[in-house]
Amino acid sequence: MSNIEVIQLGLGAAELGMTRMNIIEVQRSYSGTYWSSLETYITLIFAYVVAMFIAGNKLRRKQYIVLTSTYSLISLFVLLVILSYVSLAIKWQNYSGLSYVLADYPATSILIVAMTLFSMLVISIWFGWSIRNPKVSGSAPVD
Repeated sequence: MSNIEVIQLGLGAAELGMTRMNIIEVQRSYSGTYWSSLETYITLIFAYVVAMFIAGNKLRRKQYIVLTSTYSLISLFVLLVILSYVSLAIKWQNYSGLSYVLADYPATSILIVAMTLFSMLVISIWFGWSIRNPKVSGSAPVD
């Protein structure tokens, strides 16, 4: 006879009236949306970096400001969407009762994701600025 370990549902999950499989499905849905939004974010950053590399030094000041402002606002919106889906995925993962990396520290997980994505945004904006101002930033001119 084998021993079967029953994993209890997480805190607050019993009130949902859902099976563990339903809870895991909801968690995976949020997780999938998170990954999809992350792909969009990385594509957006890559597109900005390539556009600045190719045409950044040819843009007028107003064009650069409009482009960078629009890029920043859209990126911050996508970043907030990512963070909301990360927090929802963590919440539903906790309902399932299954453990994961940093399960006891959900705020730390969200903070790590936020700082990583925000630093990618800042670095890409710095790159665009350094293409526009090669003498000020100390970077080599691009021909």
